[in-house]
Amino acid sequence: MKLGGHRGSGISDRPDHPRPSRWQENSKTSIDRAFALGADFVELDWVWDGQGQGWICHSMALEQHFSVPPGFLDHLSTHQVSQLRGFLGEPLLSLEEAMRHYSDRAVNLEIKGLKGCQRERGSFLQQSCPENWPGTWWLSSFDPLDLLEAEDRWPNLQLALLSAEQGAVGHQYFNSTPYLTGVQALKVLESHPDWWWHPELTDRPDSKRYQIGWSIDGDQEHRYGVEGLQGLITDHLDDWLKTG
Repeated sequence: MKLGGHRGSGISDRPDHPRPSRWQENSKTSIDRAFALGADFVELDWVWDGQGQGWICHSMALEQHFSVPPGFLDHLSTHQVSQLRGFLGEPLLSLEEAMRHYSDRAVNLEIKGLKGCQRERGSFLQQSCPENWPGTWWLSSFDPLDLLEAEDRWPNLQLALLSAEQGAVGHQYFNSTPYLTGVQALKVLESHPDWWWHPELTDRPDSKRYQIGWSIDGDQEHRYGVEGLQGLITDHLDDWLKTG
């Protein structure tokens, strides 16, 4: 089973996380540490600024990652974003820098965009997008429309659909596009045999699809098990690599 570091070496910006990482999430330091530990790949998040330049950050909502007035990343210029420092003091990694540093490593890049910000959907295709992706990278999203757009733009790129235990509870954008549960995701995947599935471990119906599970809770990883997974996205790389 392949092991992937969640946001690099794990979450650092969520105060209620049971074991926050000491390395700023989605930062170069966190990514480098994950690979140094022996991760097979890392999971990162793609957002963009007001000029359409891509950045590696979990949310457009500034208060989740920076000590600045509330607002959104895409309301700032590229220069303004380059001056931001996260809660642990590091700058954001641009998408261009990430591709340059990790073009030979396996990277799962989640199309985050405006999800969870209570705003209308905006397509990543309206932003500054790479002409080509490194051959070891794949894109994932909770929104099937993101994947359909990516498939049309980059026909040979590997894609993966995310699902979550509480999928049916909330919406990805303002009053639209519910998150998918495992069952709902599998229904969508019936029409897309080449897409991978990224289920949350707490909601993983039986399936023989290629699946890379995810969890933000180490106890879940042992309680719900990883049998049948081809990969796992985890905040607990060090634990898994110590125990095998």
